[in-house]
Amino acid sequence: MLLAIALCLIVSSNASRAQDQADQLLSEKDWADIDQELEQLMVLYAAPSLSVAVVRDGEIVYAKAFGFSNLSSQTPATQSAQYAIGSIAKTLSIGVVGALEDEGLLSLSTPVSEYLEGIELTSIDAEENLTVARLLSQTSGLADLSGSLAFFPVPDQIDILPRLGH
Repeated sequence: MLLAIALCLIVSSNASRAQDQADQLLSEKDWADIDQELEQLMVLYAAPSLSVAVVRDGEIVYAKAFGFSNLSSQTPATQSAQYAIGSIAKTLSIGVVGALEDEGLLSLSTPVSEYLEGIELTSIDAEENLTVARLLSQTSGLADLSGSLAFFPVPDQIDILPRLGH
């Protein structure tokens, strides 16, 4: 988790630098510096691999993979490698939701049914009380799906709704 946070800080600080350069992309030297910092973090945290992408104005401006996706076979990591990120997704989700709330695009106190098309709850009470804040604080009352997506994946995220037991 510390590696992911450190990566976010590096990318964020360099993205701020890019913003200050009035819509200019980072120089090749800046990207090389980022590469070097990421490689140092991998050594520091004994991370076998990582893949990183920087998106600016909806466009990928930097994407690279480091290390090995399989250490025993020395298979190089790729930009499309999938990683089990565990609970770090909660932190990232909360950050995104907070930014959306700051921009006035959603409210923590609004029922999620106003944002998630196709979600049907079993009662009006449940529908009114299932807010974004309750989902984020894990007080929604929805069924626990711990590990089920890893062992029994669904083809589309919307297919998870029947499993929630709402």
